[in-house]
Amino acid sequence: MKRFNSFMFSALVIVFLFAGSAVLRAQGYSVNTLKFGYFNPADTKGGFIIGGILGTAIDEAVDVGIGVDFFRGTNSRESKIESSTSGAGTKETGWRLDAEASSTIIPLTAQVNVKIPASYSMYWTAGGGVGYEMLWTKEKEFAESGQVTAAESRFYHGFRWVLNAGVLFKLGSRSSLLIEGFYDGSKVSRKKDNITYKVNPSGFGIRGGIRFGIL
Repeated sequence: MKRFNSFMFSALVIVFLFAGSAVLRAQGYSVNTLKFGYFNPADTKGGFIIGGILGTAIDEAVDVGIGVDFFRGTNSRESKIESSTSGAGTKETGWRLDAEASSTIIPLTAQVNVKIPASYSMYWTAGGGVGYEMLWTKEKEFAESGQVTAAESRFYHGFRWVLNAGVLFKLGSRSSLLIEGFYDGSKVSRKKDNITYKVNPSGFGIRGGIRFGIL
């Protein structure tokens, strides 16, 4: 019931914000952002993150929107099997892949951002949001021959909140360069055979991007 309530709360916030944004976007106040950077979750391997926000300017200081991100982290375990040196003096080391794992995170978030002028061409930014996060993990183990001996996939989901702060540098009349740091406070889980398994994908990240819209 707790997981269901968190989903319903996130869904209602996103639907309400999307509906309001659609009305304002129709009036020409759209603000869209494309971001990419590095994210380091607590319980999975860090990796590349890319995402964007489809938003609307409420006024010259505040905009709201719906954001979606894609994160991918990979990890592997190898065994050292041999070393040799060629006649030219090049040392070669052989490694065998024993296991590999990957984590994919996709959060959907309703966000609010505020910008404060620091100069004619620079703005401080801060914001946050709530939403729903999905996590997929895949794991494989390999025999010495390279054949897969075991494979397993898992799916987790749950509530997400995020805080961000950064700086905007004006490029043109409706474009700017964004650099920001963020913290993801997600909690996701899955249930099997009456047992709840939890993963903590919370962590810090840094990213840059381009913002298109009124300043």
